[in-house]
Amino acid sequence: AMRGILILALLSLAQGSSVVTLDDKFDSATSDTSVAWFIKFYAPWCGHCNAMKEDWEKLASQYSGTDTFKIGEVDCTSEAGKEICQQQGVHGFPTLKYRQSGGLWNLYMSGRSHEQLASFVEDEILPKCSLDHKSRCSVQDRAFIEKIEKMSLDDRRALEAELNKDIEEAKNAHTLVAQELESKYRESKEKAERLSKKIKFELSLLKNFGK
Repeated sequence: AMRGILILALLSLAQGSSVVTLDDKFDSATSDTSVAWFIKFYAPWCGHCNAMKEDWEKLASQYSGTDTFKIGEVDCTSEAGKEICQQQGVHGFPTLKYRQSGGLWNLYMSGRSHEQLASFVEDEILPKCSLDHKSRCSVQDRAFIEKIEKMSLDDRRALEAELNKDIEEAKNAHTLVAQELESKYRESKEKAERLSKKIKFELSLLKNFGK
């Protein structure tokens, strides 16, 4: 059993980490703005940094197969890392920053579990479904793209008008439901107020009866 554990440990070391160490190459590694990044600025002695280490490694491993999104980290106590962290305005650990493709650096302020980090990557960092990023589209959305690619300009304009009409109908339906609910709410409120007034009057009579 011990031998098996040692073999697994050695394999893990051999495979290495999918997290890109950026201490001495931050500027050069992140110079290609078409690549999105999620970076952790940390200190080895930081308890919160160490607590999220496993989830950070798991996140990096999850996205290790893509060239358009990278997970990195900077040790702010290293000689080169100190300067980078100062440039990035890092004052506490861990500090997490992200950059979308073609975007600017932003501060990440949400949860640090793997589930929360991965959800943020999918929702906020990676590109959304579009004509340029069909791989990010669902099967249904890809089918719609293929459909409109085969359409003539007139057909696309007709479809656009139809979809806009659907939006208006949905808004109108929502407005009607909201108005109906508002009317029911007012009715219910008035009924409750009348009942409350009646009960309070009866209570006052009851209290005065024994005097």
